[in-house]
Parts: sequence; structure tokens; C-alpha cells
Amino acid sequence: MWKSAILADEPTVAQIRFAQPELVAKIDAMLFQTDDPSSCFYDEVTTQGRAPSLADMLNSDSAIFIVGMRGKPLGCVAVDTHADPPYVRSLCIDHSERGHGVGSVVLKHLQRLFPTLHLTVFRANPRVMRFYAQHGFKVGEFKAPYLHMYYDRA
Repeated sequence: MWKSAILADEPTVAQIRFAQPELVAKIDAMLFQTDDPSSCFYDEVTTQGRAPSLADMLNSDSAIFIVGMRGKPLGCVAVDTHADPPYVRSLCIDHSERGHGVGSVVLKHLQRLFPTLHLTVFRANPRVMRFYAQHGFKVGEFKAPYLHMYYDRA
């Protein structure tokens, strides 16, 4: 199913359960972008030198979704579906694709699947906070340096 997402003419989201090494390498390159503080694991990479790889996420209890278009993976998201409500562990969009609606496609897909969601945002990242707020997420508790945000369809 993820192959059809990758080949679509518009950004399309599909859940994956395994991935070929070439796809893992492309997604991992997105996860480890250190030239942009809004990258999904920027703080982990710059402070700890490491972020979870796609292989790590596929081996976890998280549901993994990939977004792709015209043969190119554009991003991925990991959701802990065992949490109540489901917890968005990471939403990573390739740096070159940001600002083109790809993240919105992914988030809307998740909001159709899950009536409630929660996540944490690095507080020093107002761009990301605005992105989630524009998609109906509300600000919750602050635990330095992270801000909890939640979405409830009701």
C-alpha cells in the first residue's frame, strides 16, 4: 500500500509495517536533518547525537505512516496508538517540502483516523506550534522545554 502512496501525483499517506533499506535510508535522512531547528528530531540530534531511525520506529509499538508523491518519500509520522489518547511521536517532513501542504495532508489523515490526539512540541519552536494550532490543536501543560498540545474532534 505504501508504494501506491509514493507513486501518486499528489501527497498521499499510507501506513507501513516494514520498509526496504532504500526507503529506510531516505526517511532517516529526513529524521537527522540538523540544519533546521524545526526538524522533527533537531533537539535530540544536536544534544544527544542521535534520533530514532525508521527501523527503530518500525520495531516499536507505533503505527508508522509515510507520505509520498511521484516516487519520492516526503515524510513520515509515528503514532503510539496504545496511548489514550493516541500520541503523535513524530511528524517529519523533508525540509524541501515544508510549506507546501504536505504536513497538513498527514495531519488531516491522522485526524480522520483518530478523534483525539496529543503530542509535545519543543517550546522554542513557534512555527511548529502555529502549525498544530492551525489544525485544531490546543495548548496544554508546559513541562520545560516541551509544550503539550492536544486535539479533540468533538
